[in-house]
Amino acid sequence: MCNMARLTLSRLYWLVGVALTVAVCASGPPPPAPWFNEHIHINDTSFPPGVQIRVVQDYSNMSVDSTDNLLLTNSAPTPLYLAATPPPEGDYRDEITCPDNLCLMAASGRAYEWPPFGVETPSELTWRPIGEFEQDAPITLYVFGSRLGSAHYAVLWIDLRNEYAAGRPPDVEIPGPQDLTLPYSYGSELMVLSLTISYSLNQSYAPYEPVSLVVCLVPFVIAGVLGLLAFAALFDRLLSHLERRAKSRGGSSSPLEHADPEPPNNLLQLTRLACAKLERVLPARMRDNESAVA
Repeated sequence: MCNMARLTLSRLYWLVGVALTVAVCASGPPPPAPWFNEHIHINDTSFPPGVQIRVVQDYSNMSVDSTDNLLLTNSAPTPLYLAATPPPEGDYRDEITCPDNLCLMAASGRAYEWPPFGVETPSELTWRPIGEFEQDAPITLYVFGSRLGSAHYAVLWIDLRNEYAAGRPPDVEIPGPQDLTLPYSYGSELMVLSLTISYSLNQSYAPYEPVSLVVCLVPFVIAGVLGLLAFAALFDRLLSHLERRAKSRGGSSSPLEHADPEPPNNLLQLTRLACAKLERVLPARMRDNESAVA
């Protein structure tokens, strides 16, 4: 019983080592941060009644210095709509199922979105509040890659001028700004919002560093050492068992063989004594139980 436990433990150590090694080497570090920060500038100064449009910086993303969020709120009952823009040809990241492509709405101090593709069943499709437990929740837009949009919908596709790769040159040239026109509707009136996207050097940029072979092999080496120790304990136990069987068959009566053993002084000896006692006592107890049942 103890031998099987040691053998199983040895195999388990090896399997855990292999699994950890594969996980560490396959996953690798996260992708590199963007080379530049992207800033949103609002060029218009007048908006429809009840509509507020502003830019707020978000510092929660540690891969960039800051993220500019474009916030749209509307306290008037007249709804403000933003239409989702179909993705470029061959790009299947977004599937637009909103009525007339109108996927974002703000009215009476609340913001709403049409459920994204695959989130709701057709019978449950209706406007869903954004920030259900927040008053004056805004529509939040930000730049990511080649899109300006919310978490689920792109309202504009822009020129990709940022870089997401390793090896940013020390003297990299910062891209020039690009002007955008964001269409939106206020009630039945179609309007546009003039924006500019500018760029600055990302001081939080962290280049991609591949996982070294030493880091990959550390879990495997640790598990291998533990597995060898467990196997050594199993082999030592097997030798001790063979020695006892040989002595019992030879009938030796040397006083040294019957002398009290030295007190155990390590975990291995304690384990051996516990297993030996279990092997001696367990068969007798099983016979006693069988006799009692009979």
